[in-house]
Amino acid sequence: TDNSFSDWIVTVANSPNPDKVYTIGYSQYEAFAALSEMQSFNIQAMILGVMGTTIVVASGITGVNLVYNDEMTITLDCGYFAQFPASSPYVTVVGGTMGPESNKPEVTATSCSQPYSFVTSGGGFSNVFPSSNFQKSFIQTYFQNVLGTNHQPYRSGTNDYNSAGRGYPDLA
Repeated sequence: TDNSFSDWIVTVANSPNPDKVYTIGYSQYEAFAALSEMQSFNIQAMILGVMGTTIVVASGITGVNLVYNDEMTITLDCGYFAQFPASSPYVTVVGGTMGPESNKPEVTATSCSQPYSFVTSGGGFSNVFPSSNFQKSFIQTYFQNVLGTNHQPYRSGTNDYNSAGRGYPDLA
């Protein structure tokens, strides 16, 4: 439902003894989430943090510029589409890697098998939440390094990444 994240986290925050760690492996496009839903989630995530609870969120499995079309199949779209609750500044976001399991160097997870099996680690920048002070120098360094390579970020006008937004994942 539209309130699934906030309903869940309110229930957790109201429990007498919440667990120390919760993981969330699903998300929605930030652009399609109600601001009130995201704000409610963030307030409860802060409350849980003060109570000693950590919320770990997967960064997504369709990258940041892959979206589902009306038939629920993945399509490459022009732009960057942040995922929520991964974009929340009050969670720890984990991105996927691959390689060591096959005795290869560790790299960002990506796999493209046909048909219908495209998986790549998510990540990006929130269009709602600003980056935290501790992230700003890391984001600046990231863009300096990326812009100096052949792997320049895609720029699409209205769907540009927001380099001032909360960057994720936090770790991989």
